[in-house]
Amino acid sequence: MRAFLFIFLVTGFIFYSYKGYRLDTLLSSYDVGHEYYYKSLKLAKENQDLKAKLNRTQYDLEKLKNKNHYLSLKLNESDESTTGGGRMIASFQPIESIKRNGRGIDHVQYDIYKWGEYKLYTIANREYKLKNYTKASQFYIELINQYPESKYLSEETLMRSAFSCYQTGEYYKQAKNVLDYLLRKYPHTKHFLKAKLWRGLASFQQGDFKDFTETVEEFRKKYRNTKEWEIIRKHYEKIVVRSQNI
Repeated sequence: MRAFLFIFLVTGFIFYSYKGYRLDTLLSSYDVGHEYYYKSLKLAKENQDLKAKLNRTQYDLEKLKNKNHYLSLKLNESDESTTGGGRMIASFQPIESIKRNGRGIDHVQYDIYKWGEYKLYTIANREYKLKNYTKASQFYIELINQYPESKYLSEETLMRSAFSCYQTGEYYKQAKNVLDYLLRKYPHTKHFLKAKLWRGLASFQQGDFKDFTETVEEFRKKYRNTKEWEIIRKHYEKIVVRSQNI
């Protein structure tokens, strides 16, 4: 009897100890879950605050962009010239127009047709390929003067324009103007020496021997090992021979 009572007491003690342990475990788990719940609520709120802050920042950024756009438009308006429909920029020096004065033909007639930049460009290139240099040069110069910031005014286009003017045997001044514009617009152009050469040759054809001689001196000092120097040197020798025969 005593043994049975002892076993009953021991069993009861173990059973209630186990139940108590499970209850402590459950209470502990509840505390942990409760803590995670509040942490998740806190993180959610922080995330919401960050999103709201991001939205405000994006809104402020858009306001700044709009303000900058408005200011740049106002700046462009103040820099626009009254010539060429407001397309001229203040720093641009127009190429001297080819005035016909009753001699020859004005192939462009811009005042009548109001050509767009692409049309001027395509006609000029077409006439250049056909070696109609007078017509090509007129369209090239109109493209430069009316649309000085045109995407079609590449280094190659400006060289073709200057060459067309030179080949007419008449528009040497315009050839020099175009080459000066090329060297300003593309100071590191791969056509640098060629542009210098043709500018010097245009001066030679004009009879502006002072300007031509200055170009020769520049080549002699800086670019003697180039094919351009050989070309311009031969023209200089012609002047020397001519002066000796006088």
